[in-house]
Amino acid sequence: MLRLNSREAMSARALLLLLILLLTACAAPLRAPEGLAREELRSFQIEARFSLRLEPDPSKTEPGQGASGRLIWRHDGESDHIVFSGPLGQGLAELSSTASGARLRLASGEERQARDAATLLKSFWAYPLPVDQLPRWLLGHFSGAGSLLRDAQGRPSQLTDAGWEIGYAYEDEAVGALPSRLTVRREGEFELRLRIEEWQINP
Repeated sequence: MLRLNSREAMSARALLLLLILLLTACAAPLRAPEGLAREELRSFQIEARFSLRLEPDPSKTEPGQGASGRLIWRHDGESDHIVFSGPLGQGLAELSSTASGARLRLASGEERQARDAATLLKSFWAYPLPVDQLPRWLLGHFSGAGSLLRDAQGRPSQLTDAGWEIGYAYEDEAVGALPSRLTVRREGEFELRLRIEEWQINP
């Protein structure tokens, strides 16, 4: 086993810190392409960490459930492709959804199909995750019954839609910045947190 003396260990830590600072400084800002409004985005991909918490049913004795990991989500019009992996990168599931139906492939090789993504994920996580609504919520869109608050830069900050509450946070002060954090809640039932590390926009 390689052992470092105190001076070498300090130098190694300093080098690691420098690399982290350089990578942070070189990271591309999460912004919509120049000249393209947030409302016009139709095709994108995000890479994110997720944390999911299901509240316990008060009528039952079972505890609440939770899960965390990473996801890569590619959205294009009416189609979605999501790859879920565990915190250490191990595969969990792969979801494909179009207007004609949805398919879920588990790490075991088992495949499930249903009419929509929410129904499929309910069989996996015991809750109908709002997959069909998430792409529009990411961009601050909502149904006719919803409402939206904007921050000082005119960006979405708080959205309510059909009983769901969506909160936004940004790492960039620019007007065109895309959210780096998203929290989706349904009071007493469900909470999903996304820490978005990368946006790829396809105008």
